[in-house]
Amino acid sequence: METALKSGDIDTYMRQNRIFHFLIYEQCGNADMIAMIEQLWMQTGPSLRRGMQADAYDLSWNRQHAAIVGALEARDMSSLRRDMLRDIGWGAEHYTR
Repeated sequence: METALKSGDIDTYMRQNRIFHFLIYEQCGNADMIAMIEQLWMQTGPSLRRGMQADAYDLSWNRQHAAIVGALEARDMSSLRRDMLRDIGWGAEHYTR
């Protein structure tokens, strides 16, 4: 995702970002919750893409992802929860600008 951001490859970033998040979401094993999250992604995706096309993005769009990966690798659930909440908070802030 970092490479896609740096090069301005919006399509690749959007695809990789979705894969990244859904690999995590799918671990819950709750098909109903995943379906609800999918609906949210379909509703918010166009806004995310518009933000990227307007050059309103920077490498902060990927900041929490590295922390999430680190927490997953360390099997540190407390840090993972914190970093996931930060990533969600960042997204919520983006949509309220």
